Amino acid sequence: MKLYTSYFYQIRFFSPNIVPMSTALYDPKWYHNHRGPNHVYLDKRQVINGIRIESFHPDNTCADLCHGRPCDSTPDQCEFLRRYRAQLDKIDFDEFIKWCKRFAEIYRKSMNLKDEVSLAFIFHETPDNPCSERVVFQQWFQDHHYQIEEFKH
Repeated sequence: MKLYTSYFYQIRFFSPNIVPMSTALYDPKWYHNHRGPNHVYLDKRQVINGIRIESFHPDNTCADLCHGRPCDSTPDQCEFLRRYRAQLDKIDFDEFIKWCKRFAEIYRKSMNLKDEVSLAFIFHETPDNPCSERVVFQQWFQDHHYQIEEFKH
């Protein structure tokens, strides 16, 4: 099982064995087929859309701390990103990885996929934005000595 970070636009390049999982507080309406934030569906390419990983949504401690670009602080000075990292640090990383592996295998079997399933954690920002939860998310994985990479089309 491979783990990726990516952004919503890239989902159009996913195959059925790459499962997008939104980390965003609010998803684009198309991600739920315009049927509300809890709707999960297979698109015309048989890629699942609509899965949300709420434990990775910025929580209330992060509320109103980020106002988007232009930003007047650097990522290492950003209170929003510091609090987001504190939120991640409350998650049992090993249990999360076990969950990912179980999910990937159950999904592979239920969809009758031959190839292994990879999970892609979706962010709004593109990878070239240094002020994104993605940077902290990737660092959290690195700090636990676990490989995660940006999905490349």
